[in-house]
Amino acid sequence: MLCSQKGGSGKSTVAVNLASFLAKMKKDCVLVDSDMQKTASTWAMDREADESLPKVYSIQKQDNIRGTLLDMARRYEYVVVDSPGRDCREMRTGITAADLLIVPLKCSQPDLDTLPTMKQIIEEAKDFNPKVQVKTLLTMVSTNPLVTEKEE
Repeated sequence: MLCSQKGGSGKSTVAVNLASFLAKMKKDCVLVDSDMQKTASTWAMDREADESLPKVYSIQKQDNIRGTLLDMARRYEYVVVDSPGRDCREMRTGITAADLLIVPLKCSQPDLDTLPTMKQIIEEAKDFNPKVQVKTLLTMVSTNPLVTEKEE
């Protein structure tokens, strides 16, 4: 599951690329779009137009997504979840069903400032899902050697 309480961190981009990679590797995968902006779902619909690409199955689900994710986990080898960029029910219920939580962050102070609250949300969710693994992914890191944000 990809989640962050801040929009613009790259959750949808990472989610669709991960789902696309898994499909290319012939893995049994579904993409769950729990964001009302429907970025991942729109991407999946656009992708269907090119029949030469491996199929990425996609569903939309809002509100309490826990039951849906647990059901999808029984049906698919991989369930990739794109969550909204805010603290919401979709994010909190999704974490309680996730095996792996990826928290994308841009190399910026506003993104880093979200970490204390995100840590608290994750700790609360671990009361219901103690086995969830959590990773942070730095996104949109500048490759310009003169930009030092990634070290900072």
